[in-house]
Amino acid sequence: MKQYSTQPAHVPTDTRSLLANPPFHSIRIVSAFLIVSALTGCAATEEQRFPLDYLSGIEASSRLDTAREALPAYQRMGAELERRGEFADASIAYFNAGISARVLGRLQQALDADQKAVEMAERAGKPFQLSQALIGLGFTYISLNAPRQAIPVFERASRLARESRNPQAEARSQDGLGLAYRRLGKLDQAVDHQTQAVAILEGAIPVLTMEWRRFGVQGQRRLANLERNYGETLVGLGWNHYALRQWDPARQAFHKALDVGKGIRLPHVVASAQLGLGTLASRQRDFPTAVTHLEEALRLNPRPAFVASTQGTLGRVYRGMGKLPEAEEALIKSVAGYEELRSLLESETLRETFFEDKAETYEFLVLTLLERGAVSVVTLRIGRQEVAQRVQAFRDLIATRERVADTQRMAQALFNQFVRPALGQRSSKELIIVPHDALHYLPFQALMPAPDCYLIQGAPLYYYSSASLMQFTREKAQGGSPVPFAMGNPDLKDPTLNLRYAEREARAVADFFPGTVVLTRQEATKAKGREHSARHNVLHFATHAELDEADPMGSALLFTPGSGDDGRLEVQEIFGLDLHASLVVLSACETALGKLTRGDELTGLTRAFIYAGTPSVITTLWKVNDRASYELMQEFYRNLKTGRDKAEALRQAQLATLAKYPHPYYWAPYQLTGEPR
Repeated sequence: MKQYSTQPAHVPTDTRSLLANPPFHSIRIVSAFLIVSALTGCAATEEQRFPLDYLSGIEASSRLDTAREALPAYQRMGAELERRGEFADASIAYFNAGISARVLGRLQQALDADQKAVEMAERAGKPFQLSQALIGLGFTYISLNAPRQAIPVFERASRLARESRNPQAEARSQDGLGLAYRRLGKLDQAVDHQTQAVAILEGAIPVLTMEWRRFGVQGQRRLANLERNYGETLVGLGWNHYALRQWDPARQAFHKALDVGKGIRLPHVVASAQLGLGTLASRQRDFPTAVTHLEEALRLNPRPAFVASTQGTLGRVYRGMGKLPEAEEALIKSVAGYEELRSLLESETLRETFFEDKAETYEFLVLTLLERGAVSVVTLRIGRQEVAQRVQAFRDLIATRERVADTQRMAQALFNQFVRPALGQRSSKELIIVPHDALHYLPFQALMPAPDCYLIQGAPLYYYSSASLMQFTREKAQGGSPVPFAMGNPDLKDPTLNLRYAEREARAVADFFPGTVVLTRQEATKAKGREHSARHNVLHFATHAELDEADPMGSALLFTPGSGDDGRLEVQEIFGLDLHASLVVLSACETALGKLTRGDELTGLTRAFIYAGTPSVITTLWKVNDRASYELMQEFYRNLKTGRDKAEALRQAQLATLAKYPHPYYWAPYQLTGEPR
């Protein structure tokens, strides 16, 4: 059986913990130390290179190359120790894996490891390990930009640290609380917590320096780690003063951190201080000094998250200097870094949370590109609130199904305001709409460039919820003949929810594509829907949907309740599907709607199916008419059968429905998001 420590077997886990971080009130001289050594003529084993103690994990993560090796090593150790029931040691291994993953920017792995570290410490009943594990979890939440989740974690860690009189853990907890409250904009509380952290460390360092010198090399390692915490806490304090526009205290804190980092030769602490000083110089428009600090920071710290953040700051500095090519280069590197970090997160909620405070970098890149002329742009002088009001007014008019003249006048006015300035007198073979904010809810196809002429009559149009989605959907584009799966009119146990034409709509798909699997009423369960969805390349759902704007991940398609489930296929579940469909048709009510995030991506059913692997999704913007929907979908599949691409097939179906039902209420809610072919 493998042993994960070179420490003698008679040294208990508690003592090993004390060696890593001895409590303030009882520094004990221990005769056994962790010794990392290799036998003469033999390569060091994984366990010798990455010993099972807290300091080794922290030291291994200081450099990217060793962190890359340490992460899988400590993950394996944790899993094996957990299997053997050695939960206290497993907590240490998972904690170290969490540090390495965080340094590498692999935040999903960091979260998984830190949650396991907490679980193992709780099962072991070890307060010391639990406080350490909670601190690791708290800092991962900070990296994920989830300060609200971090606060109770750090508060619990702080209580455990006080009970065991461990000043280092108490300081780390207070530092974490300071970071969390700063992210929430509660700056006075942030300063209070980080001032406490600095005071705790400044009081502890002289005392522990005298005590730990007795431990030789091990004592020096512990002192270096203590001073590392001190430098990191000073950086955090500096950022809090910066946020409060207290320039001199901010500068003092950053310089003090710089001195500490240089004293212990720790590049990432020096780099963090340089970033702070560079940002401060930029704020005071001393751009040359800012560039010097920021370039030095990038030289010293290659960690992915740090590089992305620092490149973003450098890009803004170059833009302030009027050096647009340099600004563009730095901002592109920043955005690429953020995209890479975000792509590693499995949960869509985590992706959104991570992105919330980074949109400004993307906005600066867009502005820089516009100033350089790489795109043609028309600026409209209209505020966000007015746009939202006009979009809502147009939707309200359409919902009445009456007041045709008023609806058409507004359709022309909105076209003249939002579309004509960009198109001018040009005609287009197709239009790609990437709406922003409230414009996500506007049916552009129902706008009118001239009386009695809708925009869709001139050319097919399709949507992307964000420009970044375009590359993703094109990578997923698929060919081949349609092999559909259709579900219609599930039995929702409520006669008022019966959709008679939805059932006919699902069956009509099979009229055009023999071999289509069709499930209706009692058979249309969520379990069967998930099962068949993985095996077909066209998915058609004619059912009700529920939109939850407060919790968009809880929005759902509704199916027949089955054994053990309520029939709700929620957005959060769809994100986890592995689909191979070239097209998903959501012929239900308001399936295009969702919640707008800070990054201006619409979280809802459309985005969920695209991230699950589908390049094209047809959805609706409002509650559709059952019969009109049936007839429109018949036309759509007839057109698809003749070889028309998705966008043109939908356009022709809408035009046919328009001829029979002229009011846009009946044909305009349908839109294609993603690949048109």
